[in-house]
Amino acid sequence: RTPAYHSRYAKPDRLALDAAVRRDFGPEAAARPGGCLLLSTQVAEQSLDVDFDLLLTDLCPIDVLLQRIGRLHRHAARSDHRPAVARRARVIVVEPEGGFTDQLEKKSIGLGWGDNQPYHDYAHGELTLRQIDSKAAISIPAENRALIEAVYHPAARERLRAEPAWARYWQRSELHAAHERFVATTVALPFGQPYHACAGLYDNELSIDYRTRLGLDTVRLDLPYPVHCWYAAPPAPVLTADLPQWCLPKQDKEQPLTTVTPRPPRDGATCFAVAEHLYWYGPDGWEWES
Repeated sequence: RTPAYHSRYAKPDRLALDAAVRRDFGPEAAARPGGCLLLSTQVAEQSLDVDFDLLLTDLCPIDVLLQRIGRLHRHAARSDHRPAVARRARVIVVEPEGGFTDQLEKKSIGLGWGDNQPYHDYAHGELTLRQIDSKAAISIPAENRALIEAVYHPAARERLRAEPAWARYWQRSELHAAHERFVATTVALPFGQPYHACAGLYDNELSIDYRTRLGLDTVRLDLPYPVHCWYAAPPAPVLTADLPQWCLPKQDKEQPLTTVTPRPPRDGATCFAVAEHLYWYGPDGWEWES
């Protein structure tokens, strides 16, 4: 009933889709005759009070997976309305093709695993996968702590590290982690000093941008005219686009990306160009040429 549910919609459409998902899967949707299917990214697990009969999900780290499973059979009011095939809570987990151990040299192996992906530590994926493969059934929340420790406890990670292929992977991971720790120490605030004493402390010739929070950077672009909203009622004017930095052309710090050029509509979608890279806003949200 709803389109693919993700975060790359303009705010008015996102709010309308939030309401549609709550209508179809929320506490008041216990009966929902005829069946209903939702195709969603991880946004569905983060803030919405929803209930699913069956969950089909890509593999993710165990803590994220447990949070995702928390949307399965969530409301007792739905119990008498579940189809026969979903009377027992069931999760189908899809793992990356080829697994992890034989692909440790690859920067990305699909399904959200790899550099510039939501999950970059292959060890978390491998240890989560081993927990799933070793059990016919999992009882939660009773087993939550044991599952978390089986993936994140240092002893569990050391056992994986003892395997030759993973030992080499660990060396590369530790170098990357050491670099991140070093960068963090160079910009750590000296809380024992007054603020005025820190003036100019981090001025350098490297002109490096430092993160202050986790997650990928987002760039807000001012649009030359409003985009067409597809789901908001009444439609609200949207004059900015929040896009992930990695999908935009590389920019010079002295010449930031500010010029957005109109382009002819694309299958009814509002279309723009940034430095000859094409972006459009349609019923599936913001998209772009890869």
